[in-house]
Amino acid sequence: MFRVILAVFISISIGTLVGFRFSGTSISGAIVNNLGSGGGGQAGGNPPGCTDGVDCVCDTVASKLPQGTSILLCEDFDAPVLYSSLAQQHWVDSGWCGSNERGYCQYWHLTYGTATGGAMWDQGQPNTNPRVGSVCNIEAGSACNGVKEWCSVRQGNEVDGGGVDCWEANQLNPHIDIVKYDEDFYDEISTLTPPKRPGSTADGVIAGNHAAARRISTTGTNALGGGSGSSWASSTNLGIAILMAYSSNVEQTNILNYPWKHNEWGNGQHGYFTFSSMRLGGNGKGPSDFPLQQFAVTPSGTDSQCINDSLTAGPEDPNGPIGVKECTSQRYRWYADPNRYSRSTDWSDLNEWRCIRARITGLGTTNTCYTMWFNNGFTEKVVIDFCGMDSSFWNSPVPTYLYWNSYANANIGQSGVTATTYRYEDSIVITDGEPPSCADIGF
Repeated sequence: MFRVILAVFISISIGTLVGFRFSGTSISGAIVNNLGSGGGGQAGGNPPGCTDGVDCVCDTVASKLPQGTSILLCEDFDAPVLYSSLAQQHWVDSGWCGSNERGYCQYWHLTYGTATGGAMWDQGQPNTNPRVGSVCNIEAGSACNGVKEWCSVRQGNEVDGGGVDCWEANQLNPHIDIVKYDEDFYDEISTLTPPKRPGSTADGVIAGNHAAARRISTTGTNALGGGSGSSWASSTNLGIAILMAYSSNVEQTNILNYPWKHNEWGNGQHGYFTFSSMRLGGNGKGPSDFPLQQFAVTPSGTDSQCINDSLTAGPEDPNGPIGVKECTSQRYRWYADPNRYSRSTDWSDLNEWRCIRARITGLGTTNTCYTMWFNNGFTEKVVIDFCGMDSSFWNSPVPTYLYWNSYANANIGQSGVTATTYRYEDSIVITDGEPPSCADIGF
């Protein structure tokens, strides 16, 4: 059953930033994250492990896609330079790529471009004689575009044997933490538990060597940003797959009582996929369809085009359309069907990993089709499926990069996030056709 809702919604948005050219391995024009080489994790509460450049998700997924489908972007966070002793060159060291800025030569900046101000070293500096790397010479005009990363005890020991806070960024509100071992998940907050594989005890990282913890603190918007440095060839069709989980304290932090943006798509700043909490939910739990909420930004004066759209059955279920459409001021929104997905039933423990996939066809046309699958680790089901969506009037409807966002409205003129919390992401794959299966991305 498809429902249409008319509502008024006020949101806070952030501008698109100009990025830096990425550095990585290209497969059919794709942005793939294989920098360096290295081994995987060990047994016993540590990640399953893979060898970057050989058998990690982004090394193998292309061969598993249907013929004619190509990868546009793949990020499995498994490059050794993100965690091991090699990380010195890529999080804080300068000079080897021709810049003296702290972190300018890091993996994140070279791959995804310039982040938002709060995520970068220009918002906080270590002392004049840092433990690792050099400081930014801001007075001499340095932009200090490198991203700050949380350094756990275990990571610091691997980097230089010195333990916690190897980058001296932990007190400067870093927006990302690359996690590998179970203890990385509770390095900052000892009461947190590692995310679980469905139906099991705590597993932590379940695909490859590492995952990304998107850190949201009690101050600032905590957007990471960047992305335009990893632009891909324009495609009106997209296939998307991701592994997601949240920290075990997320429902106690107030963040779900206000809009909480997830990753955005292209210059239009659209939320095409798991954009998260846009409708308010009480008791800290967020709305019943969290985080399977999507939206597109539309020009002023075009709301009637959303209202008048007549959606039809999608390609997966002839009994559709399936989902919920909502037309608000300069926003075209669509959510998981309440008869197919309920957070209290399908994702009652947000500290469990889930796999979510989507396929979008005909972006920029009057007949856009959208299908989303939700996999709880035991079964996969269609939760959105329709055609007939008019995306021809949306702002820049065809994206060419992913903007890494985690903007928390609770910290902007609201009561605030009450404790640092996290969104975990892994095995993000974007194609120009069919999405990979959940099994193909490590689920």
